[in-house]
Amino acid sequence: MLRDPGYPWLLADSIYMVAFRGGMPIGSLVAGYLATLASAPMVLTINGMLMSLVAVWFLVKRPGVREL
Repeated sequence: MLRDPGYPWLLADSIYMVAFRGGMPIGSLVAGYLATLASAPMVLTINGMLMSLVAVWFLVKRPGVREL
């Protein structure tokens, strides 16, 4: 598999599948539960801030991301 020139694309596809088919439903379940404890706008605001922090972290710690 490492000798296949399409290997990086396969890796990217597998990360995409895990993120959107596994991570999103779990994140939605957690966000829905937190919305019952607080309010939906508060949970959405916190989710947005967390995603912004993750994006900034990737831009600072992974210089290769800027080249994309």
